[in-house]
Amino acid sequence: MLRIGHRGAAGHPPENTLLSIQKAITLGVDIVEVDVRRTRDGELVLLHDQRVNRTTNGSGRIGDLSFEEARRLDAGSGQAIPSLREALELVRGSQLMVELKEPGIVPEVMNLIEDCHSNQAVILASFYHPALIEVRRLQSTARTLALIDCAPMNLDFAKNAEVTHVGVSIGSVTEEFVSNVHRANYQVFVYTVNDERDIRRLSEISVDGIISDYPERISAHSTVR
Repeated sequence: MLRIGHRGAAGHPPENTLLSIQKAITLGVDIVEVDVRRTRDGELVLLHDQRVNRTTNGSGRIGDLSFEEARRLDAGSGQAIPSLREALELVRGSQLMVELKEPGIVPEVMNLIEDCHSNQAVILASFYHPALIEVRRLQSTARTLALIDCAPMNLDFAKNAEVTHVGVSIGSVTEEFVSNVHRANYQVFVYTVNDERDIRRLSEISVDGIISDYPERISAHSTVR
């Protein structure tokens, strides 16, 4: 199984910061996962929520703040909200999963990835499946992951978006679903998995990757596929 650090390694340094990304790399993850939104003046930054309230000492919507204003906020442990460019540069040589947290940012994200020469090292993920269709239209070879809350009866959503990966929540993944995904030639990642008992169970049903705040916990139970 691939070890995927959630928002860097969010169980350690503050999530979606350069410190958290560096921690994930130090822990030897296969992929670092981050969330991306856009500031008022168009800068792509790492942030999960629409508002900065939970993860910084500021308040308000990130879309209402300029990049300069966002940078003045403390994201924890003295860390600033990083730009996506900084994240791409930090993980150079490793793989990055970029979750598109809002519609309308696909062209900018893809242009930045290309500018950083990171096309082959990035998986683009989203709950907004039309965004993944747009990714596929712009780049036929892109790796994309459709995020879903629950395991559906069929995989039409994945076929329609022409994705390469499927991401499903730990609360609904089943062995039957994993088998169906594999038969359809997609890889399946499971989020967000922190309990070692869950990690052990997922290993037994042969998921392809686990997304965790504590990616070091995966190592003890994973087998290379």
